Amino acid sequence: MSRPTPRARILGLAILALAAITLGVSLPAMARQIRAQNADADLPFFGMRSPDPAAIPFVNDAATFVWGVNAGTAPVTLTLVDREGAPFLRADYRGESHLVAITGTVDTRLPGLARFRENQIKLEVITEQRPRLAATDRDAPTKTAPDRLVLAARIEREVDLAKDASPMAGVVDRKSWRYELVEFVPLGVESDRAMIVHEIAYADMPEHERTWQYAAALAVTPPTKLPKLKEPMGSNRGLDGVTWPFPLAGAGGLLLVIGVMVFGSSFVKRPADSDPRPDAGARAREEKAPSRPANA
Repeated sequence: MSRPTPRARILGLAILALAAITLGVSLPAMARQIRAQNADADLPFFGMRSPDPAAIPFVNDAATFVWGVNAGTAPVTLTLVDREGAPFLRADYRGESHLVAITGTVDTRLPGLARFRENQIKLEVITEQRPRLAATDRDAPTKTAPDRLVLAARIEREVDLAKDASPMAGVVDRKSWRYELVEFVPLGVESDRAMIVHEIAYADMPEHERTWQYAAALAVTPPTKLPKLKEPMGSNRGLDGVTWPFPLAGAGGLLLVIGVMVFGSSFVKRPADSDPRPDAGARAREEKAPSRPANA
């Protein structure tokens, strides 16, 4: 390993500075082009938020809260019930009821919906937004629909111990998963039903991309078992509108890696260089030099 010199350190800093300039120019330009592409395509985006489990406590296996947008509120009641030994969650809202099957264990010691298994049942408030095509970059997305309150449940198939090798067969058999999405229609929104139930099979999820149903189903899907996109590199993607900033950003990233390697290598020293004695390096070289025969 060669002796480090200030020249290598200066070269590394110069490469890092060039990488910073390259990334500083390309990344903001890439973000602007992606934003413009999404605005041209008018693709929907969905913001999701879940209430604090402690804010909706269960009392005697029932939890009640109110829901509404602009035209008033109405109570929503979620009740744990038993049907022939199988657990269900019954939703009551504006005179209508619906039973949602519960797969997995229920820990009644935990508050609110936290008592259900993770990625099993969630209550989500979904906000739909669409980018607004504008001349400036300061314009925020425009809300196009009232918020939706959705009870999302992922339901696994029943396990047959006579045929299945493991009691966890329903958990791992993702192809048999199905989703029930119970939408609570707020007062003031025209609808024939107070609760609308949407059912989606796991295999059909790619067909529902860019919909709020897809976003709600993802909320109760384990991160390691997300469905494959229908067209991973297809159209209507933000990167479709990126031109010159993309290769420039790639070059900037490569320069960043090279600069870090060069700058870091300038601090590496040989073992002899760490000896404080001034003649340590010369002595080490003499010891390594081959000795000549006496009669040479």
